[in-house]
Amino acid sequence: MTRSLRVLAISVAIGAQALTVPGSALADPTADRSAAAEDLFQRAKVLLAKREFAPACPMLLESYRLDPAGGTLQNLAVCYEEIGKWASAYARFQELRAISKAGERPRLDRIKLAEEHIAKLEPRISRVVIVMPEAIAGAEVTLDGVKYLQPSWSAGIAVDPGTHEIVVAAPGKQPFRTSVTTANDGVQQQVRVPALADEEKAAPSAAEVQPAERAAFSSSERPPPTNSLRTTGFVVGAAGLGVMVAGGVFGILTATTNGAGKDKCSAAKNPGASRADFDPVSGRCFEGSSAWNDANATKDDARTFANVANVLVPVGAVALGVGVYLVLRKDSPSGTANTASVSSVRVSPSLGGASIEGRF
Repeated sequence: MTRSLRVLAISVAIGAQALTVPGSALADPTADRSAAAEDLFQRAKVLLAKREFAPACPMLLESYRLDPAGGTLQNLAVCYEEIGKWASAYARFQELRAISKAGERPRLDRIKLAEEHIAKLEPRISRVVIVMPEAIAGAEVTLDGVKYLQPSWSAGIAVDPGTHEIVVAAPGKQPFRTSVTTANDGVQQQVRVPALADEEKAAPSAAEVQPAERAAFSSSERPPPTNSLRTTGFVVGAAGLGVMVAGGVFGILTATTNGAGKDKCSAAKNPGASRADFDPVSGRCFEGSSAWNDANATKDDARTFANVANVLVPVGAVALGVGVYLVLRKDSPSGTANTASVSSVRVSPSLGGASIEGRF
């Protein structure tokens, strides 16, 4: 599904739930993340067109973190290469090639692009080799805030040109800190770690010598439990109704999108399309044509909407039933609700479905 359709689907689901659920009880940050990612991506593309790569790269990185899209990853890799961050660009092109191969429809254009850049970047990557004079139990190497295990030390850690901070730490030892500066192209530098000195033992603190007493409520001092079953029931029921409404919306989207997919493969419904895509006798599109591809892509979206509707409607019905049960449930003879029977209830809808959590 395209990014725009994904944002539309999320917005419709959240809007339907907002009609019945007050406040932010069922807030879903997915739509905000996708919208923010798209905004950063579009602004970064403007900077790339102006060849202003330094400010564009962080914007693309944040956009990819919020919404991992292949187009964003490709632009980020190119941006890193333009500013001379060979190792970062190499890693991103490797990732681009992997995800482009893994999709249902492999992106051959992106695979080819990634492989061309990987071959060009590989001989330019600099590496840092960590040399330990002796085996240090539990030793950890951190380079620029990222931890690396022993196989990376001897093989060499790929780094961008520039200065890098290195910290070697081990249990019971004082950490060793240093920095190394790598040149622009294909340099391998060794960092020799000296024997780590033992860590100095600190004197026990006053809190350890005489722990502070912890006050605890006795059973008679604890505040009485509140009767929140009816409130919980209204919230859960409203959430269930909202989820059912969202499921209905996705059902409508399924029907309309599927119809649109069928229309894309009809010559009568596409007067402006290329006549070479359609059979002049039946008026249907040829398999493998542009119209056929567009029709299949639209039908894929319809199937996605149908899957969401098939999950949301039954889950919403269950949540509505639970809410009604909690609202109608009678209090215990003591005059308070049996709070031990229901500790918590939470309904969490999402694009992939919804979940109800609670203890009854």
